[in-house]
Amino acid sequence: MVSLKKINLKKIKNYYLNSRKKFKHIFYTLETLPILILIIFAVTVISFGGFKNLEEKIKFEYFVFNNQEICNNPSGFTSKDFGNYSKYFFKSSSQYLDYFKDEKIKIIELANSVKDNFNFNFNHCYFNREVLKEAHKGNQVAKDILSSMPHTYTPYINYGTDEEDFIFNRYSSSIKKGELSNPALKHNYALSGKRERPERKKLLKESAEEGYLLAMEDFLMDANDDYKKNKEINKSECLTILKYSKHLADQNSIMHKIAVPHALMGRHSFLAGPIYYCSGKKTDFLKAIFEYDNFVQSGEIKRPNNNFQNTYPALMYYNGWGNVKKDKEIALKLFRKNLNSKYPNDIVLAYLALENFNNNDEKALEYLDKIQNKLNIENLSDLKSLKKFIYAWMKNWFENEDMLKSLNFYG
Repeated sequence: MVSLKKINLKKIKNYYLNSRKKFKHIFYTLETLPILILIIFAVTVISFGGFKNLEEKIKFEYFVFNNQEICNNPSGFTSKDFGNYSKYFFKSSSQYLDYFKDEKIKIIELANSVKDNFNFNFNHCYFNREVLKEAHKGNQVAKDILSSMPHTYTPYINYGTDEEDFIFNRYSSSIKKGELSNPALKHNYALSGKRERPERKKLLKESAEEGYLLAMEDFLMDANDDYKKNKEINKSECLTILKYSKHLADQNSIMHKIAVPHALMGRHSFLAGPIYYCSGKKTDFLKAIFEYDNFVQSGEIKRPNNNFQNTYPALMYYNGWGNVKKDKEIALKLFRKNLNSKYPNDIVLAYLALENFNNNDEKALEYLDKIQNKLNIENLSDLKSLKKFIYAWMKNWFENEDMLKSLNFYG
């Protein structure tokens, strides 16, 4: 058996040697191909200035190839679709470039040429490709631009994953404290690494005081997190919180614009809680109606059945909250506007059901059925269960136990 195996191996070897002589050109090519590939790879790595540069270039081009549709759009909002809010997103996402406008280099000239301030577009894919080339050549200004680039409004990160997935992460993570030459660098330095809360807050405030919008946003985001956790805020921070909140609302930041009327109603919803607390927990429902309308107008929202102009004001008129005089006729008119929308608000259906119950109209049960079918809930069949539903909705909407004690939920 052993001898037979040796014979077969000898035959295979002889066959290989004969084939190699006969087709030597093919064999030479195949044998040198892996070496050639390694040489090409080595030359490529060297030409890009090292493996890290090559890896970064590949990641960037892969992203661009798969995301052509957003290359003109650094903020995620297209054209003028959101009115002044689009303008703010564009401004805040490209503001970091303002700190390099005095640099007399080609990439800054390029930035100015590809930014469309009228339509709020900026071809960041094209621009960042050129910046990356310069950075790989060792250009420090180009490296600083990539270090200053905001993480939150650039698309070069897989949302919901770790910050390490940010394509240009190595630039922002390598920022040194002594090199914080502009507010955008300071902002990114505050966010990078695991900064202690006081240090992070101090850096964000320094950047915000220099006018950097994203630093104001993150300062207020931290304040919101603290308030959610502790149900209070250090009073020494209140002036800063109110100042940044007002400035961002005036600049038409959509998140901070809507926080203003929410706070005036005593809501603890996203970003509104700190404003409400720092304003001495004062409500002004009449002013809230005006600010909700202002919010819609600023965004050029053309839906007449939106919650901001009908549902929330209707609740105020129906219940006569605060300084808003009770007027059921206006309230019901506004509720019915929302009823015409594709997805009527649950509380609109609830209050129309309540009104019908109060008038002994059997149509109330139709509204209850709509709520049950929409939310897939049971046991909503009479006036008592309806009042419980309204109370639960208000509790969830206000997120403020103090307001629940003083509000009339039932008209």
